[in-house]
Amino acid sequence: MSDLARALFVTGRAPGDRWRYGMSSVHEFLHRTSLMRAYLRRTYRGTLARSRLALELDRSEKVGLSYALGQAVTGILCTDVLRADFLMHVDRYQNHWSIQFGQTRRRSDLFGLTPSGYLVAEAKGRSRSMESSIIQTLQAQKRSVLSIAGQPPYLALGCVASFPNTVDLEVDAFDPEEMEPEGVHLEINEDMMFQAFYAPYARAVEFASHSLDGQEVVLSGDLSNGTQVRLHKAIYLRTTEADDGRIEGMAEDIRDIHAAIQTQELGLRPDGTALVADWVKELSLSDWEG
Repeated sequence: MSDLARALFVTGRAPGDRWRYGMSSVHEFLHRTSLMRAYLRRTYRGTLARSRLALELDRSEKVGLSYALGQAVTGILCTDVLRADFLMHVDRYQNHWSIQFGQTRRRSDLFGLTPSGYLVAEAKGRSRSMESSIIQTLQAQKRSVLSIAGQPPYLALGCVASFPNTVDLEVDAFDPEEMEPEGVHLEINEDMMFQAFYAPYARAVEFASHSLDGQEVVLSGDLSNGTQVRLHKAIYLRTTEADDGRIEGMAEDIRDIHAAIQTQELGLRPDGTALVADWVKELSLSDWEG
């Protein structure tokens, strides 16, 4: 559940722009978490299924749920299986810094940094079985990023979350064999990437009205709906310095902080963050059976 909540946080807009959006970004994130609590259930087989309420949604509502679920499942695959740190939506980086990656919008959804280099991922969701044509679409879109920070992606994949038997969630991933000659180049600056990644966590802690008074090492705050965000204090302070214009050297400083702290002992992920979700009651309801 916490992995799902975190994936929803990093793959969406997230509360990143306190001036233009304010609390609206927090509510947008909570909206996505509410979709999961209303429409997903954990079965006695340990799988994820849709609730009875989800089956009664009209077509446009199912599209919204499928989109959010596809993004989240792809995020979990990238972070927990492929070890992609600092994963985020390409649009989040682009919008945060008001930059353009060429004239086309045809590119992968997500990017992240693995021990072997950058990866890019395209996410899709379907309320039933995925159509055969989606594989070709995914292969084209996930090949659409030619380079990140001057290097070809270490891995490009497409991921589909679907319900082929109308009950259990199924996840399929596809890896292309060749790159598309007319793709885009993502000119990623690591200092800017780190700031864009951590800014939403810092804003979420602030929105949760957590006081900086005292000597807390881990800052935390409840975002309501059984969801809590946590961030190491040193990372929060460095992120706020970047907010004030001291962006140069942030990547090196963050790596130094990572090397100096014991994240696991503090209940944090290796990146110094955590999103803790307590949705046991909602996802355990038996209203998926019918």
